[in-house]
Amino acid sequence: MFRLDIITKAGILVFSHSFINPLRLEENSDQDMQASLITAVLNTLKETQGETITAIHQVGYKLLLYEGILTFGILTISGEDESKLHNFLRSIVLKFELMFTYELHIESVINRTTFESFRKIIKNMYEDMIGVEFDTLHKLLEILKYSNISNLVVFETNFFHPILTSIVDHSIDFPLDKIIRIFREIDNLSLSEKKDNVTCSFDLQSIIIHGLKIRQHWIACFSSPNHVSKFIIHNEIEEIKNSLLFPEALSVS
Repeated sequence: MFRLDIITKAGILVFSHSFINPLRLEENSDQDMQASLITAVLNTLKETQGETITAIHQVGYKLLLYEGILTFGILTISGEDESKLHNFLRSIVLKFELMFTYELHIESVINRTTFESFRKIIKNMYEDMIGVEFDTLHKLLEILKYSNISNLVVFETNFFHPILTSIVDHSIDFPLDKIIRIFREIDNLSLSEKKDNVTCSFDLQSIIIHGLKIRQHWIACFSSPNHVSKFIIHNEIEEIKNSLLFPEALSVS
């Protein structure tokens, strides 16, 4: 979960953006969550007047707060390193208020469509923060056009956010939070051993997960437990690794 909400000092929600939502929430549950988090923030602020509150802990997630002159920025996270995200949230709020100072001062009912132009800006800010290697990602997409791999998720390694999700077999039920925790542990181990490129595989519930780390990305591929599928995916992973690491050698051959 990684989501931004901006509310006015009066508690009016003016902008929302979900950075990652591979398992789409139903619209009603999404709205319920928005309402509950705004209530939690406003109640906390009322109870702690005069104090600077930077985080509110909820069951299963955390709300990071930044108070601007006209608005509050709320970043909902679950598992990310919050020390890396406070500056990101501060930059968002400052840029938002600078762009929409006039609109936020209008006392009439605020139309949320007024702020839609901010969505493109915030996507660029997010991409800069997570440090996606677009050259590597572009090469991977080209390779996957000719691959048998159809069920995969690509993570960046700063926050382990999915930046590419392709699940063709919708019968696959992959527990994203558990997968991220496992890859975080493997990644920490690879960093301690100073390894930039790592392959791994493990069973989780009814699926087999094959992992490949290339520079700043983890590629997680999903297959069924049968040996044929496992063998095919393993070979494909090796081909992807060689294609990304040694493209010159492959083009010569």
